[in-house]
This record gives sequence, C-alpha cells and structure tokens, in this order.
Amino acid sequence: MNAPVDLERIQTGDELERCPFPIPYGWFGVQFSHELEVGQVKMETFFGKEWV
Repeated sequence: MNAPVDLERIQTGDELERCPFPIPYGWFGVQFSHELEVGQVKMETFFGKEWV
C-alpha cells in the first residue's frame, strides 16, 4: 500500500468550495421510481440548485 501519490490530482479546499455540499450527510428522497418512465431524465430544483 505504498503507491505513489499523484499530487496534481489531489483536490484542494478551494476546488471543493464550488459545491455547497462537498460531503453528503444523508440521502434525501425526491421522487419514487414508479413516477419515472424507463430511461426518463428529469430536472428538478432543490436547495436552490438544478439537479438531474
């Protein structure tokens, strides 16, 4: 377990600030599976952001 670390791929705190929720603290149900057709993509707005 001594693999080399690629320092160019490490995320900094500055990069994580672009997302208001860098670490999810739980799952939030927003729709039931029976409400979508197979292959359907739906956009919704939650927490002031658009989610697909």
